[in-house]
Amino acid sequence: MKIIGDPETAGIFTSALRIDWRLPNICQVEKCEEKPFVIACFDETETTDKQPHHVVVCKKHHDEAKEKGKFKYTIDFDKRNIGV
Repeated sequence: MKIIGDPETAGIFTSALRIDWRLPNICQVEKCEEKPFVIACFDETETTDKQPHHVVVCKKHHDEAKEKGKFKYTIDFDKRNIGV
C-alpha cells in the first residue's frame, strides 16, 4: 500500500487526484462520512479481488491503520459523493 497525501495541508493537494480518479469526497470506509485525508493505493497483490484500487481515507482511519500497522477496513466502493 502506498499513501498519497500531504498531512500538513489536511489532504488539500489530493483534491485534483480525487477528481481525476473519480473518487468520493468522503472517506470510503464503510459507514464513515468524514472528509478525505489521504488516498491509499493498493496493488493487485493487496486486495481480495486481485484488482488495484485507490481508496479515500479520513484522518481517523489513516491514523488508526498507521498505529495498528495494517489497513483492515470494509470499503464502500459504491459511495457516489464525487468531487471536492
